[in-house]
Amino acid sequence: MITYATTDSIEEEEGFRVVTSKEEGTKTPFLFEGFGEDSHPLKGMTALMMDTQADGESVIVGFLDVEKVTALGEKRIFSLKENGDLSSFIWLKNDGTIEFNGNKNTLVKYTELKQKCDALESFINNELLKIQTAISGLGGAYAPAQANFDISSSEAVNLKCE
Repeated sequence: MITYATTDSIEEEEGFRVVTSKEEGTKTPFLFEGFGEDSHPLKGMTALMMDTQADGESVIVGFLDVEKVTALGEKRIFSLKENGDLSSFIWLKNDGTIEFNGNKNTLVKYTELKQKCDALESFINNELLKIQTAISGLGGAYAPAQANFDISSSEAVNLKCE
């Protein structure tokens, strides 16, 4: 038999997540997820609960998600704040793009980008000094500005790329 239940609390028990749910009284079924998945549902979520062949044993095999936003062929993985608001997401779009918490910025390998920007900044500043020296040697005056490639504001996204 398959029933709906409302989650009340979730606790760890011998490596399993045990969900206290309310459906015709209180039950404590194990939470089953796909391989490689690890999630911690919020209190009050609607769970899909199934009875097993073991006497009186139930398991939770999924949760009802009423905030569907994906289009045909898409997949979205997300997390919620404790109050139920969206916290973060990865959205595999059917146009071949992947959104990480939105579509306003592009993800880059920050450390490598910073190294290249620092090297370019140093190169440009050295070339500007050479130009200043040449102009001064000819009797002219030239005060170069300093190149500055500050990309520190780009470091806001925490993503490990290898």
